[in-house]
Amino acid sequence: MGQFVITPAWVGSFESAQRTLIQSSWDRVTKNLIWDKYMEVRPSTTLRELYFWLIETARIRDEGENGAQKSFDSLAATFQEITNKDSGSALELTRNEIEDNMMMRPGMTQGGPTLDYAANWAKQIGGSSAYWPQQKLFELIAAGEGSSLGTAYDGKPFHAADHPVNPFDSAAGNYSNLFTTDCAVHDEDVGPNGVDLPQAIKNFRNVMARIRLRRSPSGTPRMLRIKRVLAGPLLEGRFSDILDAKFYGADGSTDNTMVKHKIEMEISDELDSPKDYHVFCEEITSEGSAYIFQDRAPYVMTSYTPESQLQLQLRKKFVWSFDGRNAPAYGHPYLAAKCKPTL
Repeated sequence: MGQFVITPAWVGSFESAQRTLIQSSWDRVTKNLIWDKYMEVRPSTTLRELYFWLIETARIRDEGENGAQKSFDSLAATFQEITNKDSGSALELTRNEIEDNMMMRPGMTQGGPTLDYAANWAKQIGGSSAYWPQQKLFELIAAGEGSSLGTAYDGKPFHAADHPVNPFDSAAGNYSNLFTTDCAVHDEDVGPNGVDLPQAIKNFRNVMARIRLRRSPSGTPRMLRIKRVLAGPLLEGRFSDILDAKFYGADGSTDNTMVKHKIEMEISDELDSPKDYHVFCEEITSEGSAYIFQDRAPYVMTSYTPESQLQLQLRKKFVWSFDGRNAPAYGHPYLAAKCKPTL
């Protein structure tokens, strides 16, 4: 005789237990997540969302004596389309596996208790769903110099040396958010072409200056300030010296004025480069972010409606699905820069 009798009450109890395990795993994973610092979460109500980006060309102009020389601004906008996609997973158990509390699947050298398997699945899928937005963030970052995951709304790869300041006015010029020169901060112990600490600080100041020199389509300064540095574990020591150490130099007598900028350092396990790093600018309310996570439907586990004992008796397989709908995308390229030193 089987160890379990599948009844409506048992099915309800089983599903409740799975949800508890999913939530428990979620709580553990979220303690170490950072994606929400770099991605703006935007709710979605349909399959595709269109975002219109107004080009900031409006500005005050001299109007001459008595305001006789009136100027009229010509406003422009570009748009971006983000399409939601389904993602998720499912657990399938046969009636015999449940009633015998024993299962043997491909890849298992020894059969094991079915309910332990189900509990482990719940823990894994809970952690995976919590990590999903961060996984998408770093996929976007990794693909930023190409177009495999889309482009910026100006049609350029998100990380490019020739973003147009105004897509409708070539005379406005370009700006870069892919720096390859005068940006190295790594030392020789980490990778080739390394620099000492004074040079690293000088190079990072150069990055800060290039960010501050960015102009808006109207020609005025964007007033951007670096808020955060994102790098891999191999650069943690060097950025601690650049951003947090109050003094440096052979005798430790040189003031490190970088400390006053209060730039935050974020070390990510997903980045393994010994020399590349990313900088992100301070955001203002309603401006948007460098990356977008569009949320159409949060991840939920499908619950069965109550079935009669007869219906359960006829069922040979039980499936619990865990699904959501969302989409990651690139946002404002001027709010971020990739530093990829080649010299």
